[in-house]
Amino acid sequence: MFILRDILRPLQDEFSSIHLGRQRSRWFVYTLLAFIVSFTSSISSNILRSLNTLFGLSVNRRCLEIEVNALKGSPESDMDWNACVEKFKKCAAYSAKTFSSDSIDILIDRVMNLERLENVSLLSESLVA
Repeated sequence: MFILRDILRPLQDEFSSIHLGRQRSRWFVYTLLAFIVSFTSSISSNILRSLNTLFGLSVNRRCLEIEVNALKGSPESDMDWNACVEKFKKCAAYSAKTFSSDSIDILIDRVMNLERLENVSLLSESLVA
């Protein structure tokens, strides 16, 4: 795993040197590591399912069927609200914490109505309840 350190350090340098930039560079590395480690220690079916859920890549017998130029949700490949909800529900199914269908719907409703939410802490309560 030393190669990861050698690869990730130059990427961290691309962030600004102010406090927030340094903080984001650490988050960036931890996010990448969490993603890479979960893939390297998983069985192939989990990796293929994650690629499909997270990035919309359809993999059949380990050969990509499509070429992805822009990930869903990027400015080049916009997602409407319903597509975001569908992607969230698919990702929630793989969460370490099991969420009921009702709690997922409550969380989605709170996010959709965030501007009208009187108490924002209700949003985080939805994640831990």
